[in-house]
Amino acid sequence: MKRHHTFLLVILLAFFIVFLGLFIYFSTTVFGYTVYPVDYAIGREPGFNLDDDAIHFGTVTPNIHVKRILTLHTDKDAIVEIFLKNIPHIFIENHTFFLPAGTTQKLPLRLQIPLAAEEGFYEGKLIVLYRRVS
Repeated sequence: MKRHHTFLLVILLAFFIVFLGLFIYFSTTVFGYTVYPVDYAIGREPGFNLDDDAIHFGTVTPNIHVKRILTLHTDKDAIVEIFLKNIPHIFIENHTFFLPAGTTQKLPLRLQIPLAAEEGFYEGKLIVLYRRVS
């Protein structure tokens, strides 16, 4: 019985050490981040959504390609990492790149709807992490 408690304690301690290590790593390398809501609808007729509260692709039809541009800027040299969460059919050509201080980078976002895509509303997030340059 005592051996079981010791094993459980060692496992919990290992998870704590890993979590602490990841926390320290991310808190010392990431100096900024932005989360952008992203959405689009698949329907029978195209439509526009020009609201500025998210990256909207509007209503699109199957078998179509749409492009939006996101402009990124930083005041410090940064390694930029881009993540898409829970949003199908959107592609980014370059997920990780160097962005020098005081410059901007235009990031094309491509929505490619397959012919067999189901109608509906799709939403997710685009996360931009700014990491310190080593």
